[in-house]
Amino acid sequence: MKSVVALSRLDTYNLKDVKEALNKTFTLAGGIDSLKTKGRRVLLKPNMLMGAHPDEAVTTHPAVFEAAASLFLDHGFIVSAGDSPAVESVYSVAEKCGIAQAARRLGVQIVDFKDTVSAEAPNGKVTRKFNIAKAVLDNDIIVSMAKLKTHQQMYYTGVIKNIFGVISGLEKSKFHFRFVERKYFAGMIVDLHDLVAPSFAIMDAVVSMEGDGPRNGSPVSTNFIGASFDPLALDCVCSEIIGYKSNDIPILYEAKKRRESFEVEVSGDEAVSLKPSSFKLVEKVTDIAFLRKILNRRIYNLIRNVFIPAPSIGEKCVLCMKCFSICSPQAISVKQSKEGRHLKIDLSKCIRCYCCHEVCAFEAMNIKRHFKF
Repeated sequence: MKSVVALSRLDTYNLKDVKEALNKTFTLAGGIDSLKTKGRRVLLKPNMLMGAHPDEAVTTHPAVFEAAASLFLDHGFIVSAGDSPAVESVYSVAEKCGIAQAARRLGVQIVDFKDTVSAEAPNGKVTRKFNIAKAVLDNDIIVSMAKLKTHQQMYYTGVIKNIFGVISGLEKSKFHFRFVERKYFAGMIVDLHDLVAPSFAIMDAVVSMEGDGPRNGSPVSTNFIGASFDPLALDCVCSEIIGYKSNDIPILYEAKKRRESFEVEVSGDEAVSLKPSSFKLVEKVTDIAFLRKILNRRIYNLIRNVFIPAPSIGEKCVLCMKCFSICSPQAISVKQSKEGRHLKIDLSKCIRCYCCHEVCAFEAMNIKRHFKF
């Protein structure tokens, strides 16, 4: 049986237009009422990476959130919403990105994911236990609401990667430290996604992020919204619309490997008609992390610095210390010089997870190769 992905062209975040487009995609995907067999309690999981204005395309747009919450409420569901930003409170982020205001208008509760429970993932390939937000288990239906963005480590982030937000705060960076190789980190994300098993997925791609995502890229109009009961199918279609091959995205490749069969049918607007004229993708690099178990540390670090881009702290740094807080391998330290205090990155400790780049709100963290032939 083919997985249906519904696409609808949408050029504006006008709430009325978003509601119409989202209602259309729900219908094309199979209908919102079909979810009632699972229960009535719905947890919306928008992307609330960090406090940023909606125009920056860092988070799920509040109009998309409000339209989705309204549709569920209109169909008799009990709706709440939540996320766990890395270094800010969800309430602060929700206010800054506009989702809190939309939630108040509708009477929807914002849930803090700091309250976690241990959950077994018996079918996990990489890990079989997670501490996840208790709210996931308190609700019948989980809806992943992603913003279409590039991602420095995983190349693309969508509705599957969005579920990583059910891990509380800085605990997420510890997973980067545990699973340094890209394929294992991708496998862990798929294990988590399969455990949470979102019932529906929505992609906000009216304005997406290109370039240095998921935080410091550039907003770009892609003018569509997507939805599906199959998050993997939606991610595959959306990643290919912006110019990737879905098999080149580690998370999608790993998820597809676990399916006995996988066929996708696009309903609504044709995917090819939604392809942007240009879209700046993240450069793919060969993952050489496996060599750390084989080579002398000095040689491994030299090879890695040549081939794998690493973060570099620039002049815009204001010593907010968010990068310092999130760095699990403790590669970032505070140094004192004649010019004053500054941060320094030890590239021999850096695992290239780019979490520091992700949380920097001042564009002070650059990703570049530090040595060349």
